[in-house]
Amino acid sequence: MKKTIALLLTLFITCNIYAQDFTSLADVNITTAEQCRTYDSKALEAANYILTTAIDGTNNNRFGAMSFLIKWMTATPDYTFELGGAVAKMGKKDDFLLAVYMSAMVKFCMENKDKAKDKKEVELAAMHALAVYAANEANNVKLDKDLKKLIAADKEGKLKEYLKL
Repeated sequence: MKKTIALLLTLFITCNIYAQDFTSLADVNITTAEQCRTYDSKALEAANYILTTAIDGTNNNRFGAMSFLIKWMTATPDYTFELGGAVAKMGKKDDFLLAVYMSAMVKFCMENKDKAKDKKEVELAAMHALAVYAANEANNVKLDKDLKKLIAADKEGKLKEYLKL
């Protein structure tokens, strides 16, 4: 019994240590290239967090991750992020979806440095990630006609043609 309690206590403490808290990063000011590079790993963590948590207007940790990621994306000299026409249209309707798209761009660029300068590759990968995220009902995405078309094109393997890339 004591071993079980000790195991559970250790597991609980470990989970708390590794829990991601982005609320404090929302207040970080990033002004230099060196600061950006210092926060590269946190930017990837924030992107992964956004891509793996459901849309929830009350999740302050998600808001912190989004705020930090926008600051990092704006300041980093190592990557260039552009919001294409297709996502800009969606972003006007839903800021949360725009955050998912931006997170997908960050994740793709950081994990595929050799393709990070290819705007079409970045957009295609980010739109694919957005389609997969939106198709998952657990993520609480309100599907409109445009999102349904995006998801369908992605599932049919015709995303590149749909996006005219």
